[in-house]
Amino acid sequence: MHLSKLVRTVGLALIVSTAAMASFAAPPAPQPCSCAYCSTVNPNKSCTLNGNTITCGTFLSFTTCAA
Repeated sequence: MHLSKLVRTVGLALIVSTAAMASFAAPPAPQPCSCAYCSTVNPNKSCTLNGNTITCGTFLSFTTCAA
């Protein structure tokens, strides 16, 4: 009985600590802006152009992408 309680406690501690570590992880770096990338993601998704971070919607608004 005590062993199963210990196993449940350890399992719960592992789940909570994993979730806590994921919440403090740094977000991934934005992808480079391109027609192929920005045409397939949400327009509010960030991308980098010449070292500046912009949204894909902004990139697509001033770029001519072939359909």
